Amino acid sequence: MWKTGWAGMRFSFVAYLVPFIWIYDPALLMIGSVTAIVIVAASTTAAIMLVTRSMSIRLDGALNWIRYLSYWLAAIGVALSPIFFGAESLIAGCLAIAAMAWWATCSFLSVRTEREC
Repeated sequence: MWKTGWAGMRFSFVAYLVPFIWIYDPALLMIGSVTAIVIVAASTTAAIMLVTRSMSIRLDGALNWIRYLSYWLAAIGVALSPIFFGAESLIAGCLAIAAMAWWATCSFLSVRTEREC
């Protein structure tokens, strides 16, 4: 029962997120310049990917809580960056996504195995 609920929440979260982005930035509705549309589409896609990734983490240890919160904070920052901070702040969001992708593949807080990162 819980697995089905979480799977449904991951798939339907977009339905709750996108209308709020429409309110704050109508470029998601293809209203505005091409640059604004591309920036909002990219940041929304990245935010949705980060949120769904954070929802798929098992919360059984302290490290996973840190990872969970970092994905949520990065998702909020990426989603709100074109609205409040401008397009330039997307660089910081891209760096956060890259760091989290590296963190997901290389656990630098635990003992390293044969595979070096």
